[in-house]
Amino acid sequence: MPELPNVETLKKYIGTTSLNKKIINVEIKNTKILENISKEKIIHRLKRNKFVHTYRHGKYIFIKTNRATWLILHFGMTGYIKYFKNLDDESSHTRLLITFDNNYHLAYYNQRLFGKISFTNNKEKYITQKTLGVDALNLDYNGFKELMANRRSKIKPILINQQLISGIGNIYADEVLFQSGIHPETKINNLSPKKIKDIYMNIKEVLQIAIKAKANPDNFPDKFIIPHRKRKGVCPKGNEELKTIKINGRTTYFCPVHQKLE
Repeated sequence: MPELPNVETLKKYIGTTSLNKKIINVEIKNTKILENISKEKIIHRLKRNKFVHTYRHGKYIFIKTNRATWLILHFGMTGYIKYFKNLDDESSHTRLLITFDNNYHLAYYNQRLFGKISFTNNKEKYITQKTLGVDALNLDYNGFKELMANRRSKIKPILINQQLISGIGNIYADEVLFQSGIHPETKINNLSPKKIKDIYMNIKEVLQIAIKAKANPDNFPDKFIIPHRKRKGVCPKGNEELKTIKINGRTTYFCPVHQKLE
């Protein structure tokens, strides 16, 4: 599933390819992807208008039109976007196809239809209605400490709870905990203030490094476990084989040597 670094990369991609171009055609190829808006309204709000600004909150992209409304994209597990000219390059999983007056297209792909397309006149109100927590990159240390205070649950489910912190998913939560030397099943009330600060600092560092790498595992530092998330993958701090467990139904990678359960 696309997480904050992936979505930030897509947001920047839209910003460099699709702004300030007149939209001359809009095709909705599967209405199951639409959230609380009809096919006809999407077309009406986009056609003959332009995108002028992009914004991201957590795993959502908001694209502002010149009419001060916002197209909202959520990518689910398999969503992505592509800007291209030749329709022969279009994927069979296209759900939304936008054509600009320069004869280029912006396509929203979503194979498994777990993503959503919506519209809002007020992005802050939409974020509130979705009960999304603070964006992980905008979270300050005092706010993070307050989120962690008096909790007895395991640390990983808290990190991926979008109502608390928006943007961190399964993969980057594992990376943050690996960089912090913390077992993903550690209870929050067993974490020292130093460990709480380590987690906070690593949230910022891991996400920023991933954004710089354009969320491509091949571009990550050798110290990351993300490139080693595979069968018989080894810890980059040694030769230990990474282990997996299920937490809240999510496959969780960790090093049994450098992330001991306390």
